Amino acid sequence: MNYEILAKNILHFPNLIELPESYIKFCNEEANREGIPTDQWVARGDTSEYVYGEMWVLPRSSSSKKIQNLLNLYDKALYSACEGFMEYLEIDQNSIDKSIEKLKNNKMPAITIKRYFEGESLGPHPDVDPNNVDDVLHLTVSLYYNSDYVGGDLMFEGGAGVKPTPGSVVIFPAKYLHESLTVSSGIKYVSNEVIKLDSSFLKV
Repeated sequence: MNYEILAKNILHFPNLIELPESYIKFCNEEANREGIPTDQWVARGDTSEYVYGEMWVLPRSSSSKKIQNLLNLYDKALYSACEGFMEYLEIDQNSIDKSIEKLKNNKMPAITIKRYFEGESLGPHPDVDPNNVDDVLHLTVSLYYNSDYVGGDLMFEGGAGVKPTPGSVVIFPAKYLHESLTVSSGIKYVSNEVIKLDSSFLKV
């Protein structure tokens, strides 16, 4: 499987999502017709909230063929990235197959497509508590649908980073500190999901 090693345990898979432009078309032209509202993407504190952009939540329970097709392409890319990550860790194929099957049997009830407003960024953060010591490897899988914007690079502690291209996927341990730099012009579309692989030999 073709991938770029950005740093230890941080992999970038180019061209892994089929028809990435179809996700953007869906958000801009088809979501309302399919009953999917445009929601605000916000960070909420105890007494305040901050709007980063907009988002669309695509439920797996939908009867729409269009939505199901997007979900299937999303899943295909996510599973491929997870399999590639385990191959990178030199996990045996039998264990990889079992882990992928568990992922397929424990899907999130929906996927979310996020749209960054121009001028927005997301500062350094992990996606799970880095002190988590349970027998699980949490991985962040980020799927990118376009690149016609300036800025918005994905950066990691230590200096590794990438400006993803349409259809690319980046996968890394969710406890790693990372950030999305400011989108100085244009609009950025991305999905993020934290998945769990529940085998102790996968800890990194």
